[in-house]
Amino acid sequence: MKFVTDFKEFGGKGGSVVSHTQKLPEKEKNKIVAYMNTKPVIAVRASCINDYFENKYTTKSDAVRSDGEYNWSEEEAYHFEKYDMELNEDFIQKVMNL
Repeated sequence: MKFVTDFKEFGGKGGSVVSHTQKLPEKEKNKIVAYMNTKPVIAVRASCINDYFENKYTTKSDAVRSDGEYNWSEEEAYHFEKYDMELNEDFIQKVMNL
């Protein structure tokens, strides 16, 4: 299984999510957000989403979604949608080529 990010906040070995944002064109971002939010939930986590930019927990529940090739948490989708968190380029290209 592949992951959409490698940031330490999400269990990866990369840097901090708060230092890695990217600004995609609105049409591309909307397509990726829709894709991430419509794939099936494969696991539910007994925690709320932590907003790492504001350093506080939200009231939104966390879960893991998958498209069969990539996995991502609701926390990752939240940070992408709200803060333009960087995603792995191969994932972006996969979604944009659909």
